[in-house]
Order: sequence, then C-alpha cells, then structure tokens
Amino acid sequence: MAVQGTRIPQVKPADPLCVHPSDNPAQPLVSNAFNGENYDGWKRSVSIALSARHKLAFIDGSCECPTATAPLYNLWQRNNAMVLSLLLNSLNENIRNSVLYFDTTKALWDDLEGRFSQSNKA
Repeated sequence: MAVQGTRIPQVKPADPLCVHPSDNPAQPLVSNAFNGENYDGWKRSVSIALSARHKLAFIDGSCECPTATAPLYNLWQRNNAMVLSLLLNSLNENIRNSVLYFDTTKALWDDLEGRFSQSNKA
C-alpha cells in the first residue's frame, strides 16, 4: 500500500531488486539440501540458481541495504527476505537452525563460507 503522494520505485528486470512474478521463496533453489558435505558443489549450484534470478548481488554484498528512509529500502528488504528463504530452504535442518537468525543474506553466506569452505580444500 502506497502512502498518498509517494510512488513505488520502478526497477528494471535485470536489477537485483526486481521481483519476478514467478519468484517464490518456498521454491527449491537446488535439488539437494546442503548437509555439511560437498560445500563447493552446493555453493556452485546455489550461485548458478541465484545468478539466473539476478540475485547474486545479495550474497556478494554488492547490493547493499539502503537507509531505512530510502525509496528502495522496502524492495531491498523484500528481496533479502526472499533470498534468505531460498538459502534456508536449501540447507538441512541442523545447518538451517545454526544460521536461522542472520538478518542479511550476505551474513548467512559469509558464515557458511567461513565454516565450510576450508574443510573441502585439498
């Protein structure tokens, strides 16, 4: 609902803040939930899936949260929540419970990277 005299900001389809009508936070992002093994393969699959949705900017931090008074703040919050949900639904229950309370997609992503990326290196 728009406040009288304000307009909902318009964004282009390739903008990370654009929500496509088919975007659904409950939709599976990848076929297998990450269970703590094969982090690199899971990370690659998630990156491909988010790239197809123009949402990589939320995990790499290049789409930063605007100030709460900025016109795009609500769109950013909506997209951040959607990507958080997609990521949480791609994790098994134990891992999901350990990252459930992160507020931003980037914080969740960085935590997983810090915990699981080194263990998969040769």
